[in-house]
Amino acid sequence: MAPRTSRHRRANLGRGFAQMPINFGRDLLPGMAITGPAIIEETFTTIVVYPGRAAQIDDAGDYQLVRR
Repeated sequence: MAPRTSRHRRANLGRGFAQMPINFGRDLLPGMAITGPAIIEETFTTIVVYPGRAAQIDDAGDYQLVRR
C-alpha cells in the first residue's frame, strides 16, 4: 500500500538540494512503506529516508529502515 505524499520541500540529503516528498506520520498506516528519498514528519521527530532505503511501518506503528 503506497501512502499519499502530503507536500514537497527542498532538502539536501548529501547530493545537493532537490525537491523531497514530505509525508505526515499521522497519515501513515501499518503495512505502508515510504521509499527514499523522502521525509516523514512526526509530532516530535523527523525521519529522513535516504535514496536506496525505505521506511516500513509495522503493526505497532514503528518504523524500520531497510535497504532497497
